[in-house]
Amino acid sequence: MERKSEGIYTKMAQQKNSTRALYRWSYTSMWRLAFLLVLAASLGVGSSDAQDVVQPATSEEGTGQRNDCRGATKDPLSSITSSGHCPKITAVTPHHIQRTTVHRIDLVIENLDQIPENNVTCVFSFADATLITEAQKKPNGVSCVTPRNDFIPAVPAGEHNITAQLSVRPTNGSDIVSTSFVFFDCNSFTSCTQCVSSEFP
Repeated sequence: MERKSEGIYTKMAQQKNSTRALYRWSYTSMWRLAFLLVLAASLGVGSSDAQDVVQPATSEEGTGQRNDCRGATKDPLSSITSSGHCPKITAVTPHHIQRTTVHRIDLVIENLDQIPENNVTCVFSFADATLITEAQKKPNGVSCVTPRNDFIPAVPAGEHNITAQLSVRPTNGSDIVSTSFVFFDCNSFTSCTQCVSSEFP
């Protein structure tokens, strides 16, 4: 009888130990699985947006690929970039002028080395007017003159300048690159000294 009881207790102990071992294995496996799921989520594995996260970002007028340039499929000059990058205006000289004068301005433009001769214009866009002048190709960009002063909108009362969007545009196309250009009016100041000491000397 004692041997039978010992056998029963031994079997129960073995079952208890097996249950504990199974519980420890299940508990450990559960935490391992949870860790792997968290790791996979942090790495984007299995996510349809994972590739979007690692794609390099580009700007419209910065160093994006040509296919990302605004109007690349429409413009006759969509193949102007030898490096495959979008054009970018890096300098405008001068960057502002007296409204009552006509001045030649130079635009330094990156990635525009293959622009054809006599096929582009400078476009000055105001809120209520769009003025276009012819542009000429230069080794590092384009050059054009500002519009006639009698076509430029008046400076609003209480203001000292008016800002236009200056764009480079093919003769029969859309804008390929743009920046801001300021026309100031010294007559809006109460004295010549104020104008000279302003940001528009």
